[in-house]
Amino acid sequence: MKKHLSGFIAGICAAVLAMTLVIPAFADAEFSFNRVNISVNGEQKAAITEHYTLDDGTQVPFSILYQSTTYLPVRKLADLTGLGISWDQTSQTVQVTTETGETVSLEFYQRVMAKNNELQAELTRLQDENTSLKAVIVGMTGNVSPN
Repeated sequence: MKKHLSGFIAGICAAVLAMTLVIPAFADAEFSFNRVNISVNGEQKAAITEHYTLDDGTQVPFSILYQSTTYLPVRKLADLTGLGISWDQTSQTVQVTTETGETVSLEFYQRVMAKNNELQAELTRLQDENTSLKAVIVGMTGNVSPN
């Protein structure tokens, strides 16, 4: 009897020790659920704190906020925007299908967005350069042209 009791107590102590290590790890994660409203074309689709229901009845969050980044479930986002979605197991790719039937992989979309960000940065650089040149012209001539 004493042998079983000491094993039981040792198990409880081990569980308490494990929890003291695990709980602080989750506390530092800084994540929260459903902290944003979601609208599509001006129509609200989800409110803060609102969950949605999967086909199997499970309630899941519309959004997850983790380290200042909001994550949305791609399947629900595709449903809300009227796009089709599928999973290609062979290439491990999520595919989004437009109304015209064109399939766009998220990998391609990410490349397009990266190029867009690159072009946006270049545009910002050129605008800053333009502003600097205008300042030089103003300093030299005392006036600036309308454009």
